[in-house]
Amino acid sequence: MKRVLTLILVSMICLLCVGQHTYAASIGGKLTSPEEGWKRYDDKDSKISYTNGWYDNKATSYSNGSIKLTSSVGEKVSFKFYGTKLRLISDGNTDRTENFEIQIDGASEGFSLKRSAGYQYLVYENLDLGNGLHTVELTTTDTKIASLDAVEIDESGWLVVDEISEKVNLSSYNGIIFISWDDMGLANNFTLKRSDTPGGPYSTIASDLNSKSYVDRNLINGKSYYYVLEARVNSELIHTTHEFSATPEIPVIEGMEGAAPPENTTALASSVYSDQLGQLAIDNDLETKWNARVANASLQLDFPYPIDINFVQFAAQTTPETQVDYQIFGLYNGEWLEISPVTTRTVNLDTEMKVLEPIPVQQGKYESIKININAKSSWASLHEITLGVTDDTSTNPEEPGGETPNPEKPGSEIPSGDRAILLITYTTGLIKEYDLSNDEVDRFISWYDTRDSGTGPSKYAIDKHDNNIGPFKKRTDYVIFNNILTFEVSEY
Repeated sequence: MKRVLTLILVSMICLLCVGQHTYAASIGGKLTSPEEGWKRYDDKDSKISYTNGWYDNKATSYSNGSIKLTSSVGEKVSFKFYGTKLRLISDGNTDRTENFEIQIDGASEGFSLKRSAGYQYLVYENLDLGNGLHTVELTTTDTKIASLDAVEIDESGWLVVDEISEKVNLSSYNGIIFISWDDMGLANNFTLKRSDTPGGPYSTIASDLNSKSYVDRNLINGKSYYYVLEARVNSELIHTTHEFSATPEIPVIEGMEGAAPPENTTALASSVYSDQLGQLAIDNDLETKWNARVANASLQLDFPYPIDINFVQFAAQTTPETQVDYQIFGLYNGEWLEISPVTTRTVNLDTEMKVLEPIPVQQGKYESIKININAKSSWASLHEITLGVTDDTSTNPEEPGGETPNPEKPGSEIPSGDRAILLITYTTGLIKEYDLSNDEVDRFISWYDTRDSGTGPSKYAIDKHDNNIGPFKKRTDYVIFNNILTFEVSEY
């Protein structure tokens, strides 16, 4: 008796073990819900397209209560997805087609829907697709009934909105790549990923982007960078772009210092003569020019993204030879700042234009600059404009007034005696530091007090001596009274 009971117990344990084992679905088997590692899309999903010969049939036994049917030749179903594997779910019956054609990425094969009557059969699967974008098209080949109830793909994949635009615009400049893109379906936030090598692996550099542009900064000039952009509706990923790439460089104009303005910079002139438009002053061609046909004029350059600059240089020509006055303003956080004093340059009467000495400006990251010109006895005109940019992509660009002093050069002629650090805080919240003699600090304070009482010049020149290494024999900062918030003096 004990032996019989033992055999019964062993049999029951074996049955329980078999009952608890999970078997993967196979073609022809019922699959009423996706298995682990899969996700299901209903036949009515908006990302699945049908030709006109398909119709709906409803029953509670179908996945999500309905199925698509047709009995016409040449009817198609199409969709795209990112992923590695695919399954199709449909009903079955003896009157169903035995040759439903499927084409995946151009490779065709057929499968049968004919089987005993039932619902939610696994009728097709492909488990060997490479990870990426796949194009699927189903085509009926006879007048027997064809049907589609659901599509399944791996749970890390997604169906793609076929009509999404992938128009991505790229421009690059001195350690910067500017990326913008068109609308992508209903996407309302984006994730940008970058790789140093084609094809990845990619690292996320920006997520939850609500705008359709991004400035990737602090890059290495001459190095190529590779990107993909993910589009989402809220948290659901609906599209990933193909890879795109760009290489930042410093565009130069032969014979001039600094760099040409970045691509997509626009030039707005206060006046124009004939077809000599403002844009000709930034077309990288010294033979063309903007001509205002008046002596007093201005030219505004609007950059596609803020640019960190420390000087502006012009190539110009006048008839007759003229002492031309230039003054430069910078747009920072929507406010125009005076970033240079009025600076006079001699522009020669010549058959060719002249490259003028650069005009130092208060270093900062500006959205636009505006150049006011008084050519006096001639017409205001410019052949070309370059910007003083720093080829240092390891640190963030400076804000106005945020220039960091370089180490002192040997033999610098800095006034001796008691000294102090003058720390000026600008209305932008940014700070500049000067190492000066006490006499120089006293002169600055005297100018400030005089100007504060309503008299005296609006700007003050601070000799930077040789504390800042640059391309000039002498560096002078012109401090604008209205731009000063506070200043601090620390004697040593």
